[in-house]
Amino acid sequence: MSGTLNKVMLIGHLGDDVKIKHFDNGGCLARFPLATNESYTNKSTNEKVTNTDWHNIVLRNKAAEICEKYLSKGDKVYVEGKIRSTNDNSGSYLEMFNDGDVSGNSFIKSTSGELIIESAADITFSPNSTEKLRITSTGDIELASSSRIVLDDQPTASTASGSGTIVKWSVSAATTVGLMYILKFDGTWTATDADSEVKSTGMAAIALGTNANLGMLLQGFFYKSAHGFTIGLPLYISNTAGALTTTRPTGTNDYVRVVGYATSANYIYFDPDKTWVQVA
Repeated sequence: MSGTLNKVMLIGHLGDDVKIKHFDNGGCLARFPLATNESYTNKSTNEKVTNTDWHNIVLRNKAAEICEKYLSKGDKVYVEGKIRSTNDNSGSYLEMFNDGDVSGNSFIKSTSGELIIESAADITFSPNSTEKLRITSTGDIELASSSRIVLDDQPTASTASGSGTIVKWSVSAATTVGLMYILKFDGTWTATDADSEVKSTGMAAIALGTNANLGMLLQGFFYKSAHGFTIGLPLYISNTAGALTTTRPTGTNDYVRVVGYATSANYIYFDPDKTWVQVA
């Protein structure tokens, strides 16, 4: 073998908070202990035995600042780096390096059901050595030619959940979960109503929280328990504020606009048409 390799991957828990030291030249260095566990069954006693190994993790500059900001004692993390020896050869440590790819200057943190990936370079997901998705250092998400965005047609059974295009609106506006809204001229939202042009013809969304900044579903699937609609038939904006209906509005000057379809007894696909018709 002509080359050599110095690369280590660890998944473990922080044994202490990240300790960082800043230098006069503007650089910094951070350290934290990382614990990894290995379990086996003692054949003699049939008892489960767990051994814990401790690893000294060292980070520099941007990676050090990121870890100090986001990591704390007990967090589970994935790190990649190189084994370095101390100057006096009295010990070794794992240094997260910065060589311009995802394995340098990056870490993955998993805590409280949230996954955080920090990197100064592009992050590429390549299962079976085939690139499927790339997150660029500027925050853009790029799909490979064979990749797709797959929606769940039955998201969590909660009126506060949805699967699709969801925006956390920047303008605060009180909403009622599960009702349909139209965007107003001032950036807030008003409940839909087939009696009104202003409340029927604009950009429509389903509220997923008690405020627009908690999530507005622009297109996709959402949960509505026992809605009673016939599966597959079009749903319209109703004359009842914020409601959907399978009954096409027929009153004089009513606005008829298809906004979605029931896909099962408890779920609706919301896909508001960009056109509408006014009843003469």
